[in-house]
Amino acid sequence: MERRNARRYLIGLGLGLGLSVIGDTALSLAAGMWVKSLTGSSTLAELTQTCIYIPPLFGALA
Repeated sequence: MERRNARRYLIGLGLGLGLSVIGDTALSLAAGMWVKSLTGSSTLAELTQTCIYIPPLFGALA
């Protein structure tokens, strides 16, 4: 019984993490496209992407 519950927990955790990654990627893509459409600048769109991805990297190092 305990193993079955552990299996369910781990499967649910994996699905939740997978959906979170998909959502983060969609947000990042949409933000970059939005900045590109507003400004016409690829540089600013890339800077937006960088600003989205840098904080989680520093959080992992901390």
